[in-house]
Amino acid sequence: MLTELYHSCQDGGSQPSVESLQATLLLILEAFDDVFIVLDALDECTERKDLLGWIKEMTSWSKGKLHLLATSRVEEDIANHLQLLDPNRVNIEQDLVSRDFKRYVDYVLDSEDAFDRWDDKIKANIKNKLLDSAGGVFVLSYIPNDNNLTISYSRFRLASVQISELQDCSNEDELEGQLQRLPHDLDEVYDRIISGLGRHREDVLTILQWLSFSARPLTLAEVAQVTGVVPDTDQGLRFEPSQVLPDPRSVLAICSSLVTEINGLCSK
Repeated sequence: MLTELYHSCQDGGSQPSVESLQATLLLILEAFDDVFIVLDALDECTERKDLLGWIKEMTSWSKGKLHLLATSRVEEDIANHLQLLDPNRVNIEQDLVSRDFKRYVDYVLDSEDAFDRWDDKIKANIKNKLLDSAGGVFVLSYIPNDNNLTISYSRFRLASVQISELQDCSNEDELEGQLQRLPHDLDEVYDRIISGLGRHREDVLTILQWLSFSARPLTLAEVAQVTGVVPDTDQGLRFEPSQVLPDPRSVLAICSSLVTEINGLCSK
């Protein structure tokens, strides 16, 4: 199915239509007893109206097979559209989330070596700034019957990236300046990361493409090799050993917060 779609688009030379993508996805759904689809950050979609309409249509495709997990901030148009799917709504209280969030920040400040240089007063200031900037609420909705739809939003990822920006501060003035410049949402976080890639931008793009489309999880050593796969006008692609990253851990350095290593495998 996917191979046919690929060939119909001049072997990747053109973009498939939305209709052909939907038809292919429907065929894939029919081939399995259960299908789980994850949609991350509905609120960040620039074509939100079309996406919400597609979600409504999709939930009627394969009764009993489709399970949908979506993440989003609580926004009016998203809530209204999803309410039409008749969900049972469960709100997690803010104080419960805040308590977990504080525990997370306390754990990081106490366990990360980079924060050992600071006394308790400075750590308290860091904690307060993080709570003000990245504290958040979870909202969960569950649709029973044949389809499952869960909507959630978490600021823990934002706090994780904010903390990583504080770890390299070497004095109080630098730390305070960085606290004043903390990103306030993930859009700003990733804008900063992308703008800071500099000369490594092409390597990072290649690495992210391989991680997104690899048939299995890749080790750090394998990912370090992919920068050696370069375009070639005659062969399409060729392997250039001189462009391979000699130290696999360089992947984590040049990809900043975009790539992590978990149990020996890379994740974006």
